[in-house]
Amino acid sequence: MREVPCNGCVRCCIGDAVRLLEGDDAAKYQTVPHDRIPSARMLDHKPDGSCVYLGSSGCTIHSDKPQMCREFDCRDLNRKLSFTGARKMRIIPIWLKGKELNEYPT
Repeated sequence: MREVPCNGCVRCCIGDAVRLLEGDDAAKYQTVPHDRIPSARMLDHKPDGSCVYLGSSGCTIHSDKPQMCREFDCRDLNRKLSFTGARKMRIIPIWLKGKELNEYPT
């Protein structure tokens, strides 16, 4: 797995639906029913829309985060999804960060 140059960016931790996958132990996380996939669970959110595990210094479960968090790369999202698709999914800030990293690699 390649390293994602987040450099403190937490855009994917705000307002996104982090779905638990088959290999994730749901009992380890605070979850709610997924808002678009009826049979799935996702990480819960604070009232402001941020992940319940997002703290003032970043992810509080970084060493034990779910598979989606470990594998996510906003650069791939930007390459695979159009701006219109990102708008429909309500993930424009994440898409824009991927675009920035694709255009100006670190």
